[in-house]
Amino acid sequence: MSIDSAQRSGAPSVVQCTTLGRWGRFGNQLLQYAFARAYAERHGAVLEVPDWIGRRLFGLDDPYPSRELPRCELDVIPWGQVDVDLFGYFQKEECTAILSRAVLRRWFTIGEAWRGCVTLPERPYIAAHLRRGDYQTSGYCVVRESSYLRACERFGLPADRLVWVSEEAPRPGPEPALDFLADFLVLLEADVILRANSTFSFWAGVLGRGRVFSPLVDGLVGWHDVEFVEGNWPRCVDCCDNLHIPE
Repeated sequence: MSIDSAQRSGAPSVVQCTTLGRWGRFGNQLLQYAFARAYAERHGAVLEVPDWIGRRLFGLDDPYPSRELPRCELDVIPWGQVDVDLFGYFQKEECTAILSRAVLRRWFTIGEAWRGCVTLPERPYIAAHLRRGDYQTSGYCVVRESSYLRACERFGLPADRLVWVSEEAPRPGPEPALDFLADFLVLLEADVILRANSTFSFWAGVLGRGRVFSPLVDGLVGWHDVEFVEGNWPRCVDCCDNLHIPE
């Protein structure tokens, strides 16, 4: 339904994202929520989403889906339309262009009770995120550890302050549903992030205040030694557009 049609009907306009919470892991879910909420607010609509980890972790209280709405095709953005169910990963520039880091930091503020469950490394420290797991068989680039060490040397970063973060050896979380939280907070609070080819550390770079260095992975599949560049702007995985989010 167009915005004008919704206004004439007198019913509140609604935008949903009913696959949120079961379409990808934490980093993907943050992108889905961020775009759906920004889209809804841009079009003067109420955002409705199902239960997902953001309700507990960030205290978000959007209404639950009230009715079934037409679902969009995967990653098709129905600009100007309301009373739709958005569906996709939203990892492209037309989606991230309507976001801002300042607003995202307000939406995605982790509660102090959760922060108190995690012990951070001694400052200053550099968090190096290794993303392997299913990437080794999914057609993505896996960045070798030697690339991180070479980046430290190139940019004058003290390698003795390096802290490794990996899903292969996760820090214990406060509960099973939040088994990622300790690793995410270590990345988020780092003085420097050496990012992986991953939305997980991409989001730590978006929400954190430290310097961020990102790997150049365009066109690469499998294990590679790659160069890092400063900033959180390069493509996250080979199938995504540039995921730059403005201030």
